[in-house]
Amino acid sequence: MSKNIKKMVVAVAASSFAIVGFVATLVGKSVPSILAEGAGSGVSTLKLTWDFSTSTGTSTTAFTTSTLKTFLESFDSPDTSYTVSATNNTYKGSGSTADSWPDDNWKFSSSSTAGAATITGLPTYGYVKVWAYQWSTDVASLAINDGTAQTISGNAYNLYEFDVVDTTSFKIVAVKRSMIQKIEFWGC
Repeated sequence: MSKNIKKMVVAVAASSFAIVGFVATLVGKSVPSILAEGAGSGVSTLKLTWDFSTSTGTSTTAFTTSTLKTFLESFDSPDTSYTVSATNNTYKGSGSTADSWPDDNWKFSSSSTAGAATITGLPTYGYVKVWAYQWSTDVASLAINDGTAQTISGNAYNLYEFDVVDTTSFKIVAVKRSMIQKIEFWGC
């Protein structure tokens, strides 16, 4: 084999090992970590959590912008002050004191009217994790920041993940009834 061919074989082998090494470093990493590293902006970190798992009681009265602001700020970590510019058909807990559904949540929608909220003043984030529960047999869906809606299914809290453009605003729209126990906002 000529020296030039040997050099090319060595170069190709070295490149192959580098690619294999890169792929191996990605194995086991979450989507936010991979996206953040791919963008060259550092490791994705948890910026904000709304954890309603300690919420007790329900309300059949829909949130107003001011009552939703108070509700969210009582469950956030770290403490953040928001502006709630819109809310429609969202409730504390399952929305009824007489049902058998869990109360540790933020409930959205009715059988015929979508639930929605728009909130600003969050830390900059680009990825959202939502733990949601389907109400009865309603064919529910959830969309974040006008992105593609995901179907909420199962009578248990399941994880749904959403990529969004980096922002400090949060818009959530739920078609049919669903309940959210926890929301995490991730960013770099």
